[in-house]
Amino acid sequence: MKQSRSAGSPRGSRSGGARSPRGGRNGRTSLPQSRNSGKTSLPQSRRSGAPARRRRTTQYQRASKRMRAVYRRRRIVVGTAALAVICFVVAVVAHVPGWLSDADDAVSAAAGHPTLSRAAATKPRTLTVAERAVAALGKLDGKADVSTEGFTLSDDDRAALDQAVATVTSAGYGVSVTMVDMTTYRALAVHGGDARYSASAIKGPYILALAATGTVDLDAVAQSSDSDPTGVGADGKPVSSGDGDATGATGAASGEDESAIASDMTLTSTGAGVNQLIAQAVTVSDNSSFAALHRTYGSGSFAAWATRAHVGADVTSGAYLDISSTDMARMWTMGYGYLFHGDSTLAVRGSKPVTSDEARQWLAGEFTDTLNSSIHNALGDSDGYAVYTKAGWIDDGDYKALNDAGIVSTGSGDYVLAVMTDAVGQYDLVAGLVSALDGVHSSAMAK
Repeated sequence: MKQSRSAGSPRGSRSGGARSPRGGRNGRTSLPQSRNSGKTSLPQSRRSGAPARRRRTTQYQRASKRMRAVYRRRRIVVGTAALAVICFVVAVVAHVPGWLSDADDAVSAAAGHPTLSRAAATKPRTLTVAERAVAALGKLDGKADVSTEGFTLSDDDRAALDQAVATVTSAGYGVSVTMVDMTTYRALAVHGGDARYSASAIKGPYILALAATGTVDLDAVAQSSDSDPTGVGADGKPVSSGDGDATGATGAASGEDESAIASDMTLTSTGAGVNQLIAQAVTVSDNSSFAALHRTYGSGSFAAWATRAHVGADVTSGAYLDISSTDMARMWTMGYGYLFHGDSTLAVRGSKPVTSDEARQWLAGEFTDTLNSSIHNALGDSDGYAVYTKAGWIDDGDYKALNDAGIVSTGSGDYVLAVMTDAVGQYDLVAGLVSALDGVHSSAMAK
């Protein structure tokens, strides 16, 4: 027989009695009281850590926010400083082209080539008197009948100018005029861009270029005489450094025979000889003397000097040129800077471009009373006036000219004047034009 289960069997009885070790009446494991809510009950110590973690998280977030604010402020400060530096650099660089634009004017006396000097790159160079006047001439309208720069002609001055020009043109002659004041830099031109044959008027600028560029040692030349026929200057270096130009001033162009030119060329080996050639070419316009100088020294330094003056004519095309009155005025403007201001920025050749006051005074004196100068005839004997000019004239076939150009020094200011005409032999007519132009200068162009 099977034994029946007793109330005390290990699995217990549905009718009651002592509970089994597993607990409840339904035979399931009993959970802690907290399970009644569906959540696991945690120890008291762990429940108290949750607010602490929240506090630490909040503190970390606040610290991070403060650090981000600090970093933003630092970035703003650094960015502002960097922007200030950039603005400063841009401002400095913006001025560099102005400084370097003068670098082309720094010319090597030894090699005759433009060089960039340290001074030009670090400090703007003040323009010379001659350079400012040349700039004013560059603003004139060469195609206009009458052009002014820096001022406007009054009705009376315009009428006086028109009448003076008409006196020449009504006689059947052409005329071109350019004038610039060397203090106010006011400029005037009448048909200033028209090219005319220079004749011997070009001799003045050519000789000024030889001296200003150092092609000849003017100190040695000015101090030399027939009793001191040395071939070197006071510094022991050659009096001249010409490159020669055998085709420049030919006998046919100068009106002299080859033997006369060859004889004069022998004089270029000494200071006294160069002194004589310059004096003859300037004061009496001796053609063979000029031809000897031109063949010895060529046109290289003359071209470099003319370039500095912004001359448009090709001065290397021959000894005598087709040139406008404005270009002629440009060259005499540079001559003014050399003779009366010792402009030493012009050196392009030779060893001694800077000359003494005495040497420049000697050269200026050679221009004070030159042959057939209409400017001198009109103004040279006037009180308070001094003139430094070189005229040119010719009447040979198609070559017809009566020109004059140079410097006029007056009580109301110095000015450069160039008058170019084909009024052959009409000295009084051209002198009358010069007098009228001087009146316009005193009234409208002087300070």
